[in-house]
Amino acid sequence: MLLFPHATPHAFTVPAGATADLACATLDFAGGEAHPLVGMLPEHVIVPLAEVPGLGSTLELLATEASSPLCGHRHVIDKLFEIVLIKLIRHLLEHPEAGRHPHTSGLLSGLAQPQLARALTAMHESPEHPWTLAELAEIAHLSRSAFSLRFRELVGVPPHEYLIGWRITVAQQLLLHDHAVIDVATAVGYSGTSFSRLFAQRVGQSPRAWAQTRAHAGA
Repeated sequence: MLLFPHATPHAFTVPAGATADLACATLDFAGGEAHPLVGMLPEHVIVPLAEVPGLGSTLELLATEASSPLCGHRHVIDKLFEIVLIKLIRHLLEHPEAGRHPHTSGLLSGLAQPQLARALTAMHESPEHPWTLAELAEIAHLSRSAFSLRFRELVGVPPHEYLIGWRITVAQQLLLHDHAVIDVATAVGYSGTSFSRLFAQRVGQSPRAWAQTRAHAGA
């Protein structure tokens, strides 16, 4: 399986006389390259199907659905590809050498480190919580200084900066599902005014304008 997370230009060639079947899909994350999941992935991933349990059979189902446009096949394909992506990310977490250079920083590096993974999971599961450095360090079973240093070394940004980025990502997902701005702000731990100001600083548009732009783009 080949994955190009960053829209890297690429081309496939097949030797003369040979044939190949390709099943292609496009990933679209709210926030684009700024999405933590996109940032955690390398320029490209090449994984033999046999190395990831269940990946080959899932791709076979996906190919079958793609070649037989029955009722609901679009939704089935989307869900199957989500499963493929989850399996691939699990593989990269368990075998980080397969997807990154040893000195690469990012979410993948942080999740591969058990102590930081606990803190990252806490932030992901409760973005609305007013996390402090002391709380996150305690979850990671590290001192505040050790946690802050290790987090920055492996993830690439300070904990607070990462939390803000994650909150923006969660907010974008909620906005895409037509949640009111005030409800989105509460869901990610801000008041309406402070959230709108922060969102505009990070994204370049107000929450409402961003949601409208995305809606028009997908229309």
